[in-house]
Amino acid sequence: TKIKENNVYKNFFQSFEKMKKDSENKARITSFEEQKSFKQVFDYLSKESNKIGVVKSLETFVNFQSPLQQQQQQQSAEDPNVSSKLSFFSTASGPINLETQYKNKAEARKKFIEALSPTLKYINTDIQKSSQMFDYVKINIIEAFLQNLNAKSGKAKTGSSTGLGRKGNKMRCSIEEIKQQSTSTPQHPVVDIQTLPILLKFCLNSLTFDFNSISTSLLLIDYIKNHESIELYGFGLNIDCYNAILIQVWSKTENLNMVGSLIDELKINAIQPDLYTFKILAKIYLHCMRVNDGLGSEPYIIWNDSSNEQHPMIITQNQFYREFERICKMSLTHSTCRLAIFVSCFNIDAICSSKMLSEYLKKQFIVFQLIPVVGYIDMKEKFMKLDSDIMNVILIGCGATADLESFLEIDFTEYLSSDMSAEEAQRLVSLGRLNEVKLTRKIYVVDGHRPWNLDNLYGSPMICCLDDNSAAELNTEKEAFYYLINIPADLAGDDDEEEEEEELDLEDSLDRKRNRNEHKESNRKKRKRLIDEHQETLESYYQQGSTISVPSSHQIYDLLSTLGEISIDFLWFAVIGSRSLRDVYHRVYDMVYPGLKNEMQRLQSENDSFSMRNDQASRSNGLNGSASSSSLLDFNVSKRADNTGLQSCKEYTLFLLHHWTLYDAFFYSDYVNSKCHLYSNDGRRLLKTMFARMGISLIQANQNWHYLDLDLKKKLDGLILREVGKFNLTEVIIDGFRRNYGFHGSISSGDYVEAVQALLEHAMPQPYENGKSKPILNNGRRRKNEGKKHDSGTKNEQFIAGFWRAYDALNNYESVIRGMEIAKFQQQFIFEKGSEIIQKGMVKTQSKFKVVILNESFTTNSSITRSNFNDSTFNKSASSLKDDRVVDIKTFGNGASMFQNPLILTKLGNWILNVQADLDEGLLPLLIGAYNSETSTYLICGLPKRRKQSKNNKVKQQKVILNAFSVLFEKVTQEISIQARMDSFQSAIIELRKEDLTKFLDGLT
Repeated sequence: TKIKENNVYKNFFQSFEKMKKDSENKARITSFEEQKSFKQVFDYLSKESNKIGVVKSLETFVNFQSPLQQQQQQQSAEDPNVSSKLSFFSTASGPINLETQYKNKAEARKKFIEALSPTLKYINTDIQKSSQMFDYVKINIIEAFLQNLNAKSGKAKTGSSTGLGRKGNKMRCSIEEIKQQSTSTPQHPVVDIQTLPILLKFCLNSLTFDFNSISTSLLLIDYIKNHESIELYGFGLNIDCYNAILIQVWSKTENLNMVGSLIDELKINAIQPDLYTFKILAKIYLHCMRVNDGLGSEPYIIWNDSSNEQHPMIITQNQFYREFERICKMSLTHSTCRLAIFVSCFNIDAICSSKMLSEYLKKQFIVFQLIPVVGYIDMKEKFMKLDSDIMNVILIGCGATADLESFLEIDFTEYLSSDMSAEEAQRLVSLGRLNEVKLTRKIYVVDGHRPWNLDNLYGSPMICCLDDNSAAELNTEKEAFYYLINIPADLAGDDDEEEEEEELDLEDSLDRKRNRNEHKESNRKKRKRLIDEHQETLESYYQQGSTISVPSSHQIYDLLSTLGEISIDFLWFAVIGSRSLRDVYHRVYDMVYPGLKNEMQRLQSENDSFSMRNDQASRSNGLNGSASSSSLLDFNVSKRADNTGLQSCKEYTLFLLHHWTLYDAFFYSDYVNSKCHLYSNDGRRLLKTMFARMGISLIQANQNWHYLDLDLKKKLDGLILREVGKFNLTEVIIDGFRRNYGFHGSISSGDYVEAVQALLEHAMPQPYENGKSKPILNNGRRRKNEGKKHDSGTKNEQFIAGFWRAYDALNNYESVIRGMEIAKFQQQFIFEKGSEIIQKGMVKTQSKFKVVILNESFTTNSSITRSNFNDSTFNKSASSLKDDRVVDIKTFGNGASMFQNPLILTKLGNWILNVQADLDEGLLPLLIGAYNSETSTYLICGLPKRRKQSKNNKVKQQKVILNAFSVLFEKVTQEISIQARMDSFQSAIIELRKEDLTKFLDGLT
């Protein structure tokens, strides 16, 4: 059959040929993916999908001269029984017959449209609102049809009981009757079974495209479907109306879930499709084919339930367990190093995680590299230097927020296994089947920093991210990501196809007062709108601010416990890592605390039982083989003097209480300072009043904890709990843990964190030898012949040295004690400089944040001295310690170098925030910057706001704390075009040139 020039489907077939060629130039999905992603449309198009295939079926359908069609026709002529066995494309419903049927129906419909022309013009001209249209359809069309139906049925006394059948013919008015009434009263046309679907279709199109109100159209459809009259639905919503609805839904929403629902309605109600139905479905299908199919077309293919499927490059804890087993097995079978572990230098949580992994790998005799990294630039340099034998890289405490594949300049095709070609790998990536790409190197990200970079989750076959269930909440962002990365380049091209989606029925030729093109979005505009919406979705996601969602140490401990490697040491490392986040991220610590406590009780119980059995066995095998009666005693091993286990306990938010004086522990506590303002004379008097109310003299308060009266120690908890409420110190005592060290005593997790943090922050002037610190020359400054070459390389070396000190201290009691001495001096420094900043009024309030800028005069003249605010005897107690525990105060030298340590600067900023957090004006984020005279730059840290700490506001404290500066820094530097260094994994730390500071602050404001 030859298609005539005036055939209304000419454009469709021409566009199909173009779309077919486009889809052939792209990688097609396999038959399995066809069945999975397009099953609902395909099942409707063909009942034998498994034999023919979707693409083949569509090609056969539109090709009127296909050999298959000719063969079927020949077989039908030779054997009449064959026709009943033919598939969907039999002579009963094949393309030729469908075309003939549609052409005949179009000719008949043309006559009714001409007869209804005055009414259609009335609807087009006089109805100005969608609500008017809705009411008009209900009253003038639907109610008129029902009244006419009831009137005609009521006159008949015989015939079919349904009133249809023979009587249904009375509902068919002549063309002349329809034309006459439409001319005389256009607002009240004849509404019979012939005109009802034409009028409904016209009004539905007008609602959707003229008034841009598809919601009203769908509401009208629901009204008809839910109406008690079956005849209304049966005659009103015929295949012509459903075709119009399909076009409207796809044009306005591109929601295949709704398309699938309409297909279900057609099947359930046995509404036979026509040629135009298949045109619409073929267009929808081929459109989906052009977005590379499979998971790549997921924004469109939402009718297949993939909500429970885990994305290949997002691995759960159980999946990571299997991956890690594979990594260990792979590393054991080779003598060379196959595993590299990158660890964030400034993150105690990450250090604890790396300690656990290292201890396990050493126990398994697995060769690995542990590589501390200071920032992204340092990580990139060291990644580039990795040996080619490295097959697995684990990033701990870093990498989650950056596009690793782009930043590290990774071309995954360079790491393909020998049995996979680059073309095959690219094909799998285009289909979204990232986990099927065979690589010789993979990168695993174990990092609690958020937000995720979506390229890591969905865009790279080389990056595997350990999920904490937060990725499951990113469905909207995931859809937007896929849509944007799968936009073909040719979509921005010609406008020739923009009008192809518009139905070319005869009623479109009417002269309409309102031009549909003014209201209907073109395909190009629609794509642009969708692109803008999805870009806005991703921008909102990335600009929400940074936070931490889960301790990486908690994830690593879960991994090792799954492997069966559990110990008190590993649990202690997990406790320390989680506790290090509490000061800023209360919610994270509170979330994992119950699980840590349960695990501690389980392990402690098992260890107690095991130790008791061993003790009894050793006694029973003693001299003369006699068993000691004491072996039968029921005792708790955790209370033995040589116990090194864990205990849950009530911790103090007082600074190093059990390792300092009672007065200093209160005085230098950030929490007590925030409530009592101890930097002022009134605050210090308040502290002395507090001691007096507790019955503790200042002499006792200034005694070292080791020499404090034993009775006072025992009743101290009760005294504090009795009095702190009167001073609004409701969180002086919190839930925590402590580790026993046998005859040495015990250390709480909070004190342990302070010690390790101090070792990490403290910049040793000389190599760290035997736990001793050597004085720095020239009062903390470099020798003159070194000039001002204090570059980032030297800083990085100091930070990495601090990492190893903190790493070693995690299981070294003597190092921890020494770290506590450093922590005391650092806390004094923070208190003195913070007090000076507050008293000098250096905290300035901008519109949306507070700012403290420490200029050259402040930083260069800041020396670390002993505070004169109290009468503590700490120096005496410190000098009584072993020589290798003594920290010479001269090692700290000039305070200017401390201000250039981002950890110290952040700690100072947090001290200021805590002090002002109890004031209304303190509920603002803080920007703190310090000048570096050697490089003429400012190091600036952005800190999120604190929440009021009160009983009534306890719920609010559990909200996620987001640091908006992580986004603002990058945005402002781009807008004002200044050079800046943002190399921190925490992303809210930036280094600026001195001359750019004012411009930068103005940009933030």
